[in-house]
Amino acid sequence: MTRVMPLKSGTYQISSGFGPRWGSQHNGLDFAAPLGAPIYAVADGIVIEGADRAPNTVSGFGNWCWIDHQQSAGVDFIVGHVRHADIKVRKGQRVKAGQLIALVGNEGQSTGPHAHVELWTAPGRLGGKPFDPAPWLAGAAEPGTPAPAPAPVPPTTEQPVRTSMKPDYREIIRFGPSSSSRNGARVSNFLLHTEEGNASAEGLAAFCNNAANGASYHYVVRDGIVVAINDTDRASWSVLNANPYTINLVFAGSKASWSRDQWLARREDIRIAAWLAVEDARKYGFAIEVNPRPYPGGRRDGFSDHGYVTRVLRIGNHTDTGDNFPWDVFSEDVNQILNGKPLPAPIVVVNKIDEMATAANWLGKRLTGEETCPDGVGKFAHFENGSIYWTPSTEARPIPLFLRESYETYKWETGPLGYPIAFHTSLFDKVGNWEADVQAFEKGVLYRRVGSPLGFYVTGRIGARWAREGYEKSAYGYPTSNEIHLPDGTIVQNFEHGRIAWNPDGTLGLKLDVGDEQIIQSQIH
Repeated sequence: MTRVMPLKSGTYQISSGFGPRWGSQHNGLDFAAPLGAPIYAVADGIVIEGADRAPNTVSGFGNWCWIDHQQSAGVDFIVGHVRHADIKVRKGQRVKAGQLIALVGNEGQSTGPHAHVELWTAPGRLGGKPFDPAPWLAGAAEPGTPAPAPAPVPPTTEQPVRTSMKPDYREIIRFGPSSSSRNGARVSNFLLHTEEGNASAEGLAAFCNNAANGASYHYVVRDGIVVAINDTDRASWSVLNANPYTINLVFAGSKASWSRDQWLARREDIRIAAWLAVEDARKYGFAIEVNPRPYPGGRRDGFSDHGYVTRVLRIGNHTDTGDNFPWDVFSEDVNQILNGKPLPAPIVVVNKIDEMATAANWLGKRLTGEETCPDGVGKFAHFENGSIYWTPSTEARPIPLFLRESYETYKWETGPLGYPIAFHTSLFDKVGNWEADVQAFEKGVLYRRVGSPLGFYVTGRIGARWAREGYEKSAYGYPTSNEIHLPDGTIVQNFEHGRIAWNPDGTLGLKLDVGDEQIIQSQIH
């Protein structure tokens, strides 16, 4: 691990240490330095908060920069009191130890130009604890010092592999009454299915083993558990008239509307399905071939899904596994098994909502399980003090109750805001009083002032104009309405001290000094 000092020696003096100060806890180490002195990354990491939004303020820091060094050094690094224009890195950017990240400023509640530096234990600022940076930085390299050569690594030509071709899974045999005789039919196909629900493997198996429900499969698979509920010598109740000559496997807790990324989150279960398909094809002597959508081979023996039965065999109306099932991944697994090659080591899939719930412990008691959003892509869970939303492209982001109340009013992710894409920030006035909360979403930024019954969002050209003026610190202040669409095509948004209007000719900012609505309207038109 390479550790680097955040400022070069000779450019700073330690002006305040970690610990009690002025009747409260000082969570960092203050490096007093001239305005504009360079600040450097203390280790390799990823930027969590950088120069993406102005002002990027928090808790009296003025603007700040936050870098996750957990993987390289086991800490999160935060530096405060910098000017937004002097932050040199952006959210999501990877940085190297000793890389320039910002310049010393005097923003926020500052006693003079300095860099307020904090270090946080795992898992970081959300869930970890601040600790004294001084011992951790003892012996750290000066910025610009060449890193020591890495220790030699023995050469390798292969990735880790399993010791056998068979994937790891736990098999449970629970043959039940929901099956029929094959009546001498030759088994010719192995078919995949979705549940269209969120049951566990054993829960769905119990449902199928109740003959009154009239549905069953041969295998139920989820999270490395395989429940065999019918002997493959018998027909399951899965595909109507195709039952006598098919073997059927269902992925419990799956949906045909899933995205490719959602399927790949079940990567191990796909491997298990491929293994079972190959084993049964060898047992019954039918072709080991994959016939994926749009079923270019037409009617043939081999591996496919319920949609094949509907679209090729013209039996029933089901279309699972859906258009986004990763047939290329399934086919790769089939080929590896068929050719006698060991399968790659299993991928560890982390549930991002659970991970964020652990980190953001301020959310409090969990109120719901993980639910699927109406678009079939996103997931969410509600908590006592907020919610967490996740999609494959936006990651898991918590929304505090103070903002979630407005988000709900605006119809959650189906409304004008979309999914959250950043962590929320609390804004404070000049004397440190909590003033508002703000959070960025896919389609806009939601603000809610303390004492306001509802938050308002800014977006588009009006949002860009407001940003250029300085956001809530500008002469306009905070938004007091959402966009208002006038009959002539003009779009207007109200702020505490004025309005900003947009029409095809461009944006027009109107600052109110005396609140004359008639003057405002005449200027707009």
